[in-house]
Amino acid sequence: MGKDIKDFNICFDNMISSDNQDIYRKIEKEMNIVVSEADYQSISLLSSEQKVTFDKILNRVFLGNQGCFFIDSPGSTGKTFLYKALLAAIRSKNYIALATTTFEVAASILPGGHTSHSCFKIPIDVDTYKSCNIGKQTGLANLLRTVKLFIWDEAPMAKRENIEALNDMLKNINESELLFGGKIVVLGGDFQQIPPVIPKRTKYDSINASLVNSELRKSFEKQS
Repeated sequence: MGKDIKDFNICFDNMISSDNQDIYRKIEKEMNIVVSEADYQSISLLSSEQKVTFDKILNRVFLGNQGCFFIDSPGSTGKTFLYKALLAAIRSKNYIALATTTFEVAASILPGGHTSHSCFKIPIDVDTYKSCNIGKQTGLANLLRTVKLFIWDEAPMAKRENIEALNDMLKNINESELLFGGKIVVLGGDFQQIPPVIPKRTKYDSINASLVNSELRKSFEKQS
């Protein structure tokens, strides 16, 4: 069953102008993502290890506490299954959860998935423009302030500046100096896989550009 956009605590004063129609439609789309029966049933099929992580993240979400979790495990070990369970649990409660990935192919696997670049307006030339193109008073900022959970899969394959830009943007729009502006963020991936691709650079440059060398990593709560 669809949800009414008025059921969500979002300020629309600056959102119905012609410039913000796309954002309005995006909000409606996020609020009306249908949770499939298979995704909802995945909650009861989590392994004991996955259930520990699932419960820990959801407790933070519903208690309104901050937290950044990193799901560190190789491919085909159940990360996507866990993401789908988290998304189903939150969306079934009429909350908004954003599912993003570094690459478009991976985004298509997650229900309502987006690429992180498109969702957070991260510039392609992040070395020159180090901030997300989202103003504090925009409709998209209003949407992001209501999000209960952010998921970013394949995070180790993104440049660390991309994730640092997300951190800075969420701090700005939420007017908070807490990590990621006090929001709940789940990053996932495998540091043993391919690091960010840096054209015409050395292997050292790729490693240096990776999340593994970001100061943010010290604040992550690692989950296997």
